[in-house]
Amino acid sequence: VCGRGACRSSKLAANEVCSSDDDCVGGICAYGSVDPDALKVCCSSENPSFINLWQLEYLGWPYSGVHSFCTDRPDGTQCGWKNDEICSSKSCVRQKCVASDFFNRV
Repeated sequence: VCGRGACRSSKLAANEVCSSDDDCVGGICAYGSVDPDALKVCCSSENPSFINLWQLEYLGWPYSGVHSFCTDRPDGTQCGWKNDEICSSKSCVRQKCVASDFFNRV
């Protein structure tokens, strides 16, 4: 597999920086968090999935348009506003993924 001026013997694992779906074992290269400085990474190869979000200018994204994000992200990942489906816990609170029992502990 060759790309970015270098060759490697295998595809990239989950959370490794990628530039296209073809780079990844799971076949999906998307943003790892809802952060305008985030890099694209390979989504989990166990359950590769992503969601598309748009109109993210309020979070500092440079333009309106569709952006793809990996799902099943760990606690602490920036998830924007009410994007529960990004988080493995399915709970996005104050723009961060939190444990599903977050409200039981507050």
